[in-house]
Amino acid sequence: MNRWVFFFLLVSCAAVGQTVVEGVILDKDTGKPVPFASIGIEGTAQGTSSNMEGQFSIMVHEPFSLRITCLGYSSTIVKSKQEAATIQLIPTVMQLNTLVVTDKEVNPKTILRKALAAIPTNYSKHSFKQQFFYRHYCKDGGVYGRLIEAYVDVWKNAGYRTLQPRAGIQDAIEVTQLRRSIDKTTAAQGHEPIAITNVLQADIVGYQMPVKSDHLSLYTEVSNLKADFDKYSFSYKGMTYYDDQQVYEIDYTSKKDSALTTSGKYVHYARASGSLFITTDTYAFVKAEDTKTEGGNTIKTSVYYRKQNGFYYPYHLVREGENLAGGSNAHVFHIEMVSVEIKDGEQNKFITHLPNKKDLFSIPYDSAFWSSHTLLKTTPLENTIISDL
Repeated sequence: MNRWVFFFLLVSCAAVGQTVVEGVILDKDTGKPVPFASIGIEGTAQGTSSNMEGQFSIMVHEPFSLRITCLGYSSTIVKSKQEAATIQLIPTVMQLNTLVVTDKEVNPKTILRKALAAIPTNYSKHSFKQQFFYRHYCKDGGVYGRLIEAYVDVWKNAGYRTLQPRAGIQDAIEVTQLRRSIDKTTAAQGHEPIAITNVLQADIVGYQMPVKSDHLSLYTEVSNLKADFDKYSFSYKGMTYYDDQQVYEIDYTSKKDSALTTSGKYVHYARASGSLFITTDTYAFVKAEDTKTEGGNTIKTSVYYRKQNGFYYPYHLVREGENLAGGSNAHVFHIEMVSVEIKDGEQNKFITHLPNKKDLFSIPYDSAFWSSHTLLKTTPLENTIISDL
């Protein structure tokens, strides 16, 4: 009896001081929401991100100190629920007389090459486990028919020591919790039940194509910027700030590519364009955006990085797309993963495989887990999808 009382007291004590902090992040000048801002718990490797509406929710132990950072804004610290309820970020405007370089002096190709070469310095080469919140929904013909939310562990066996051609070669990936798993869409039938590797490969620091490709494919999930460097045009757009550091903005566009068929007609391959945001001091990627188009198909990818314990890690990965070729049966999807915690050390190592549909449905629902862990705040659209499904 005394053992059970003691156990109950331990659990109760562990819960003391834990609370949910919720709020919205706004642009102080415009009052508009600031999406994808980093919310990190100072002194830890825990955090979350704001959603498309600038809203966030995070589990903390009191007292707490949250560091809010976002590209193009000054960082700020909040230490109370009252401060966190509405956070106004001040936009950072780079005045012309403070520029340390001019457009003619900046070579975007050189900056990108330096950033790729600096990956082993800016990103951890040691093994670590990263825990993510995962959300995935899609629709056919305007009707939402798939919604999955999960907690996912990713074990990076060698950190960012070497670039990988795809996720899952050196990484171990495990779905530890599953809250919803519904799939009624036609396009998703026969596809993988959960698209973790798809969105994980948005991390251009961890994954790059190893060899040159014949042509750009719309459905290649891994960046080819390094291997097909010469197939892109680059331009320097200017500078901004991230976490009080100066950042280059480099835009890129793939060169037109086509092939002559035996019928005498040209087939035009996919095109890609995007933006890279790289720190001016250490040449670290802090954000990358990419858009691929081919016919009526579009796939957009974004990844955001924050610095923790001296290294940068991805904290928000997004991949979304639409296939309009089907007309009224157009397929639209949205996948995102948000980092909630990073743990270093071999004691966190695990070996497992990606789950199939049977594995997913065998994961029991744990209400206590979901009520005590950080989740990406839902948007009004996502609340509607949840209600409808």
